[in-house]
Amino acid sequence: MLKELLTVVLTKNNLNKNYMCINIAKNHRTNLYIAMAWISSAIILTTIALIANLAFWTAATAVVLMGFAFAGCLAARGNIWVQIGELPKLEECMHASKAKQECFNLFYRIRNTMRSTHILLIICCILTISAAAIAWLPLWGGIAIGAALAMMGVCLGMIIHLINLFIQLMNCLS
Repeated sequence: MLKELLTVVLTKNNLNKNYMCINIAKNHRTNLYIAMAWISSAIILTTIALIANLAFWTAATAVVLMGFAFAGCLAARGNIWVQIGELPKLEECMHASKAKQECFNLFYRIRNTMRSTHILLIICCILTISAAAIAWLPLWGGIAIGAALAMMGVCLGMIIHLINLFIQLMNCLS
């Protein structure tokens, strides 16, 4: 009975030779959800900082909120940086399981998009810390905060695009 059950389980797992590759892609997708949460929290904090700056509440509020937003952008950037380092594992797995060429094309799109997203997140961090430095100025601080907010929106869009690409890759591999 146990031997038959084990045979069925092994046969079922061997039907999809890309099982490990799909798991690696799922881990990447999960990490992208975490990066999305970091950049989303940064967007919320930046929006509140912009309101604080433009409504003339207090300059200290905008500066502190932008500092926390910078931390969120930096966390998202670090998350993407770690994932770029782990992409060769996925590529090696795909080569070992002899994945379709269509899947490799998707993988290369993911790799290039992830590198672009990392560069955009670096720019986002620079804009955010610069906005934090001048957030105490009523007009110029608002402009800088708005620019940082726009770049965070672009980065969030890129992260969502990466999540969709990983979903397409998992569908291609299954």
